[in-house]
Amino acid sequence: MFCQLGISQNKMQQDSINRMINQINWNSFQISTNHFSKLVPNECLISLSKHKDKKTIVKLLRNINISNKTVAIHVVLTNIFELNKGIFLYNYEYDKNSRVKNIKYTYNNLNWDSSVDVVNYHISKKEIRKVEKYWEKIIYNKFGEFSNEN
Repeated sequence: MFCQLGISQNKMQQDSINRMINQINWNSFQISTNHFSKLVPNECLISLSKHKDKKTIVKLLRNINISNKTVAIHVVLTNIFELNKGIFLYNYEYDKNSRVKNIKYTYNNLNWDSSVDVVNYHISKKEIRKVEKYWEKIIYNKFGEFSNEN
């Protein structure tokens, strides 16, 4: 009975992790612009950052190529593996009339942008692929082979 309970608890934890990963999107973080601007993860990302097991990390990696999840998953993986590299930067892009047109963001070497008129984030496929390869290498170095896992 103890083994079944352990299996059941593990399944419940994995179901919870799957739900959290499914909920990740552009709204999973905010950009705080007080005295110092910073990227602030929501509770879901904070919770996922506490799951440092191989299975969860591979699930995150498997979803990093979904554009509305890329930045949020990158934040989680940075919190797990490279907390000291979680540096957030941004700069403004101006039109010919000196009005802010776009905002360019960077977090741990991942770049994305948004328009000012309507906050609509965008990340290029090139950036997604870059960060996917980056995390594949780090995760491989940490855990070894993982390509056949769910």
